[in-house]
Amino acid sequence: MQEMHHYDYTIGLPQRWIDASVVVMVGPPNDNYSPSITITRDYLDFAMSASEYAANQLVGLKTELGGVGYRVVEEGTTTIGGLPAYQRLHTFQMPEGGFEITQLQVYVVRGREAITITCTNLSQWFEQTRPLFAGALQQFRWHAASSGAEGR
Repeated sequence: MQEMHHYDYTIGLPQRWIDASVVVMVGPPNDNYSPSITITRDYLDFAMSASEYAANQLVGLKTELGGVGYRVVEEGTTTIGGLPAYQRLHTFQMPEGGFEITQLQVYVVRGREAITITCTNLSQWFEQTRPLFAGALQQFRWHAASSGAEGR
């Protein structure tokens, strides 16, 4: 059994299982809303670039958020932690409460694994938290080959 390490704990990862964890970090609230950074992992059926992965994700975003004013503000290639990545800044309306959300999504791909890092805040506060988000993103690093990918 391999070990899966996350932040301040380690747990056993049974053979042929994969890490499908979702990591969510939240900040102090403003206007009763807490900014957040969410990290998700996806295992790909075949290798693709971060740009290709981002294009595939855009289809789902438009489907899921199209009815709430989804709009891409800016997007393009970038690097985080010295790695090639793709970033997309978009906005949409929250149906409950009627406020606008801005998200910066960054996609990083390694072989057949993709990480999506989503930085979220109320649109009115987003630019104030953007430098904080950028600092967190620049500390992103892949470690040794991840546990569990060999089971796919």
